[in-house]
Amino acid sequence: MENYTVRFRKTIVIFFTIFASLNLLSQTYILNEDFSSASGTTPPVDWSNITVIGEAEDLWHFDNPGSRAFNYPAVGNLAIFDAAAYSNDSLPEEVTLESKYVDCSGGANILLMFHHWFVPDEGASGIVEVWDGTSWNQVAQYTDSTSNVEYQVLNISS
Repeated sequence: MENYTVRFRKTIVIFFTIFASLNLLSQTYILNEDFSSASGTTPPVDWSNITVIGEAEDLWHFDNPGSRAFNYPAVGNLAIFDAAAYSNDSLPEEVTLESKYVDCSGGANILLMFHHWFVPDEGASGIVEVWDGTSWNQVAQYTDSTSNVEYQVLNISS
């Protein structure tokens, strides 16, 4: 698995992303991103922030433009798509935050671990996809609100 992408429509979400490869009982981090190098709508180096559907300013932010209060462990910089704070135009939006290229082909057990908070408008969803070298594969979809920041572990080995 090489990349992942997250797509949202009218949502609030945060992601701290860690790719991990487990070989037997040892753990090797392939990518550990805390978004400390990101600012405004500029993602970390080699990441992509893409408006697929919507206005050009409909992008992931790394500065919490709606001044949302988050519970631990959501501290410091984070990735947030907060349409209510900066794009409350009732039009559909699809925005992709894509990690830099990560070659996981040598790993037997690849895990994607992150914290997220999801508060969708009606009909909104959040999708996590992984690139397998040929196509994008959906590994998670979110449609229900979370009451707090939640920890998620997805096995993306296949």
